[in-house]
Amino acid sequence: MKTITKKTTKDKILDLLKREVALTVSDLTQCLNITDMAVRKHLTTMEQDGIIKSKEVKQPVGRPLQIYSLS
Repeated sequence: MKTITKKTTKDKILDLLKREVALTVSDLTQCLNITDMAVRKHLTTMEQDGIIKSKEVKQPVGRPLQIYSLS
């Protein structure tokens, strides 16, 4: 009998970062179809655990972007 395991959101984020190397919250929100707050919550936990890292990229106008990648 096969055991079907559903991927967690954390696993999906890791898979996307492996494929795309670096992504923003907006990119992840579009790929996962969940809110930006949900994405940020997962990213914060993963960053505290040392799984991912973020880098601030200044924009010509507005707030800087946070770019996330694997550690």
